[in-house]
Amino acid sequence: MLDGMKFNGIPMVSYTDTLENIQKDFETRGIPTDLPGFYDHPVFMEIDAKHPEYLNNYARFVLSKSYSKEYLQSAEFKIRTVADAFHQELVRDGRLGACMDMCMVLSKILDQVGVWNFVVNGALTTTYPEESGIPNGYYWPIDIGPARAGHAWIFAPPFTVIDITIGHQNEDPLYAPFTPDFVYSQESADTVVGIEDICSSVIQAEMHLQGIPMLPEGLFMRRPELMPFFKIFNQTIFTHNKTEFKYIPVAISISDTPLEHITDLQLNGKYGHEIFEEKIKPVITPD
Repeated sequence: MLDGMKFNGIPMVSYTDTLENIQKDFETRGIPTDLPGFYDHPVFMEIDAKHPEYLNNYARFVLSKSYSKEYLQSAEFKIRTVADAFHQELVRDGRLGACMDMCMVLSKILDQVGVWNFVVNGALTTTYPEESGIPNGYYWPIDIGPARAGHAWIFAPPFTVIDITIGHQNEDPLYAPFTPDFVYSQESADTVVGIEDICSSVIQAEMHLQGIPMLPEGLFMRRPELMPFFKIFNQTIFTHNKTEFKYIPVAISISDTPLEHITDLQLNGKYGHEIFEEKIKPVITPD
């Protein structure tokens, strides 16, 4: 946690503090907060390099801001325009499992068109209808593999979840009738998060051998930083064709690379900045 620490002689403020104190902290450090993407400010980046949890302060700022009705209407139009354009490219390209790379590009573009947002890394638990005979599905953020996150999506008011890769994670036709092509959800939920939602079966087995309770308390024993995080960043439950998709944030991400230099995402031979120039700029004027 940042509480009790100092950076350049100024006491650090954590995202668990009040929004007023977080805003005051940014002001004290000379970080302007009038436009989306101010995590790119040199002072912010300097702090974030030494204290990565400081990025949560940016997310808390976005989460807790007051938004006018006019802003939310404009933001929804911009979000759908950007995300729909990239979803069309994704479908045509056929790439699978692009959630993190896609989110990094979309977030940068949303910054440029004046939409407050941040990328969420987390867990996704899918509960299929009993009559389907399909067991629960899990994207675990805590596993032994090299994945950077179980799943990734974008938070951008008025939406709590923007997920345009959900229908393009695998090619198994068994799941197709129960999986939406994309998700734009404005829901928020305070649900019970279990170890089975967050930790892979291998990690669960390790915890069991260590005598860690297979309950939420056990999860917090292993990852104590998740308890305050869950209190700030709520889950979202989205339902499609009797199937429940439970989105559980566990971390916040941003890309420290300018949009024109992000090359992890390439669809139909075009990088994100090229799709932005071709498909989005003619419709939305960047702020």
